[in-house]
Amino acid sequence: MNQSKPPTALSPTARKLIGDLLAQGQEMALLVAEGHDQYHRNRWLQRSAKSLITDMGEASGRLSRVAPDLPRSHPEVSLVQMINVRNLVAHGYDQVDHEFLWTIMKDSIPQAMAALAALLDQAPAEGE
Repeated sequence: MNQSKPPTALSPTARKLIGDLLAQGQEMALLVAEGHDQYHRNRWLQRSAKSLITDMGEASGRLSRVAPDLPRSHPEVSLVQMINVRNLVAHGYDQVDHEFLWTIMKDSIPQAMAALAALLDQAPAEGE
């Protein structure tokens, strides 16, 4: 039997962090819109992608701390994966596989952003 769980209540801080992640996701979509070939030829686009991924990982880490049940109750949001990719980019900055990042930017991040947007729409504010 599939029982749906009640939506997780979100604190104002969690809502702000989700808003930050969604804004960063929109910036990432603009970067992806430049295209695969342009991304691989343009070092500035690559550096922008690394910066956005780092910011998204930081915001995901903060969100995991202010809403600790979120990664477990909503794995579709991919917070743990965003944190892990952030760590890979930040600590292995000189060994980044840009094809791997491109795939994440093109496929995984849009899925995570859609899940975050749905969560934000469905979840009550804390205290409601």
